[in-house]
Amino acid sequence: KDGAVHFVPYSTLDAWEGSLNNLIKEFNNKLLVIKNNIKNKTDYAIDGFVIEATDEKLKEEMSHTDTHHRWQIALKEKGDTTQVVVKNIVWQVGRTGKITPVINIEPVFLSGANISKITAHNAGMIKTENIGEGAIITITRAGEVIPDFVNVKKVGKDANIPTNCYSCSKKLRWENDFLCCNNILCTSRVKVGLQYFFKEMKIDGFGEKTIEKLYNQGVRTLEKIFKMKEQDFLAL
Repeated sequence: KDGAVHFVPYSTLDAWEGSLNNLIKEFNNKLLVIKNNIKNKTDYAIDGFVIEATDEKLKEEMSHTDTHHRWQIALKEKGDTTQVVVKNIVWQVGRTGKITPVINIEPVFLSGANISKITAHNAGMIKTENIGEGAIITITRAGEVIPDFVNVKKVGKDANIPTNCYSCSKKLRWENDFLCCNNILCTSRVKVGLQYFFKEMKIDGFGEKTIEKLYNQGVRTLEKIFKMKEQDFLAL
């Protein structure tokens, strides 16, 4: 409402420091004390803790990746759960051809957010759990963020597993628990692949709608896109 963000660095909050042996021995007790102390001092929801090594030589030895320190890890708590009704399941084709099931549910308010869909792990899970329309399932918000499937409480209609790609109509194949479209010219694979490239390269202006326009104009490769002139983009 105020158009402001209140930033609270975790390093300014209460913390416990000790040896690894003591942390393992007093794990639950220590975390419970810290959690209660932080909760009493802030109005914001707590979804977990940060555990880090403090020895400088150890930190240097553990090093880091491009995205995070290896000497620092987030410990997420299990979020709230609720039961919801499955409306239907839609299938999305990824850039590698893997078909991801998205479970549409009756909207529910959970852990501070309205949830209307859950991205399932793979087609194998839908098949094994036999998740179909009308089923009642338990969901949670992993780390208080990502809507996640927990289990089936009541079965509904039989799961409807596709046999052909909805995008290119080619026969789908099973690869372990994943259902895959192996057609490299599949419309969805091409579009999602282009979006992924520009997102990873941090190049703005190539969202879903732009890629859709380019595809419809027959521009379906990176080579063609990089050969385009300013007036070509303006004509889209």
